[in-house]
Amino acid sequence: MSMGGPGDHPIGDLIHWHINPFPPDIADMLRLLYALNPEIRDIFALDAYDWVEGRSLDEGRAKLRAELAKYHH
Repeated sequence: MSMGGPGDHPIGDLIHWHINPFPPDIADMLRLLYALNPEIRDIFALDAYDWVEGRSLDEGRAKLRAELAKYHH
């Protein structure tokens, strides 16, 4: 995913433009994951649109926690 500009993608908005369209806990996990692996922009590119709309939040939190667990052995 290219960086683009504000409004191009919710994860880009969060990471590069400091615009938070997500619930606070999801934003925190995305920021942390991005610091560990910038590829998370691609991994969660489609999910992000649901999360911004308030859909699949519990599933999203579970996915993000599972991804974080990969980095905390």
